[in-house]
This record gives sequence, C-alpha cells and structure tokens, in this order.
Amino acid sequence: MSPLIGPVRALPSARFRWTPTGSLEFFTCFIAVLKDEPLASIEAWIHSALTYIADGRHLLAKALNATSLPQERTAAIGSAHRGLLAPLVSGLSAMGVKDTQRALLFIQAITDASTKRIEAGHDAEAEIKSATAFCIAGLTSI
Repeated sequence: MSPLIGPVRALPSARFRWTPTGSLEFFTCFIAVLKDEPLASIEAWIHSALTYIADGRHLLAKALNATSLPQERTAAIGSAHRGLLAPLVSGLSAMGVKDTQRALLFIQAITDASTKRIEAGHDAEAEIKSATAFCIAGLTSI
C-alpha cells in the first residue's frame, strides 16, 4: 500500500457508524485531513471507495437501486453521490487537471472494472491496490 494512505488509516474510523450520510461524513473527514495534498486525497478516495465495495456496504445501495423508490429518495441518493464526488473533483482541480470530467470518467471506468472483479470474487486487496496505482499513474500523466 502506498504511504499516502497512512493518514487515512490513522483516522478514528470506529467513530463513524455507517449510514448513507455517515459515509459522506467519513469521506469529508479524511479529505479534510488531506486537503493540502491533492494526490493523496485522490488516492485515499479511490482506495476508500473500493474498500466500501469490498466490505459489502455498497450492496444495500445496489439493492435499493433495483427497487422503485419515491422521486424524493432518488433525488437524495443522487445528491449524496454528487457529495461523495465533490472532494475528488476538488483534488483533481488542485492537481491542475484541466479536464476534470474526463479524469472522473477515467476513474469511474477503473473503479467500475475493479468493482466487477471484486464482486466476482477476485482478491479485493489486490484489486484495490492495482486500481489505485493505475488511477494515480494515469492522473499524473495527463
């Protein structure tokens, strides 16, 4: 694992109880710790997002997505997703990435591929490590 993740590992994650807003609070907390290190915050975001997939917490969101939800709930879920992406966009901008939408699409494609592999039973830690390294290498080259 990259040494950039160290500050995230040091956060008192036991304080955070998982709820849809609790996840947003946790992401916001660790991004705040790393706000002066955009590359580290992006790496932490990718690593944490894939860890969230690997430990099964995203299964609830997938199950909800398969149901018919009231429009206000669908809007709230969309708002939460945009809130989760905000620190990533900030990190990309702070890195000087000119086309943040393209970079977000690249990150999404890599994390989607890793999600499928994790859900198919591939070693989650290896997938997370490879996807994170691949994303960071790509971002530093554009």
